[in-house]
Amino acid sequence: MPAPASSVTVATRSQRPSSAELLAEFERSWGGRSDLWVFGYASLIWRPEFDAAEHRSALVYGWHRSLRMRSTVNRGTPERPGLVFALLRGGACQGAVYRIPRARVRQELQRLWLREMPNGVYDPRWVQARTPQGVVPALAFTLSSRSPACLPPLSDASRSEEHTSELQSLAYLVCRLLLEKK
Repeated sequence: MPAPASSVTVATRSQRPSSAELLAEFERSWGGRSDLWVFGYASLIWRPEFDAAEHRSALVYGWHRSLRMRSTVNRGTPERPGLVFALLRGGACQGAVYRIPRARVRQELQRLWLREMPNGVYDPRWVQARTPQGVVPALAFTLSSRSPACLPPLSDASRSEEHTSELQSLAYLVCRLLLEKK
């Protein structure tokens, strides 16, 4: 199935649809016609928390993984947000895709949405994921560089000193190792 051309991208936070509206818009773009592929580039690789019938290694061009998203959901506090991976425009990203059978998409998508979109910071969009078996259109959770949660590029020194803990650095290394083995 070719990926729909549309994505959910909004200019300002005040105009941004709610998480439920984004889910409804994504479900309309999917249309219920086929299985759904989901692209994982960080924690979805080692902890997907939804039932998939299949997974494959995948490469997505036009997007890259970067530790540039402020978060109080997964780590950090409102006073000192943590730093988590995000998928930003440009480059390429090695990750994994997960296939959810059409009959279970609505149920599994609800679980996935609760996890990835609790505050609606991501822009859900279709990406073309290249797998060893061919290209598949996949849902990816991307971050707009205009988002208030998106940090400017940081030097390794400032990222280490100001925004990461030893645990976050370890998570980065684990992610790299997992991606190299896929």
